[in-house]
Amino acid sequence: MNKRFLVIGSFAAALWLIISGSVIGFVAYNWLLESVSTSLVSTYTFVNPVIAMLLGTPVLGEPFSRMILVGLVVVTVIVISRAERSRKT
Repeated sequence: MNKRFLVIGSFAAALWLIISGSVIGFVAYNWLLESVSTSLVSTYTFVNPVIAMLLGTPVLGEPFSRMILVGLVVVTVIVISRAERSRKT
């Protein structure tokens, strides 16, 4: 197979993923800002690493330790408590 074709194809695929992911993320974030409270939307920055770790372990074989589990639990509990507090106000 032609090396140049592979490089161009890989570059095009990466560019598509970057652009489409950015557009989808931007649209979803703005929709959330209009639909729910700002304090609830801001919790996404804490949820993303939890989801990435939960997906990275089975999909990519990333290491998973007790300390990572403790961190995931702590972050999840804090985000849930913050979301509950946001609903009450």
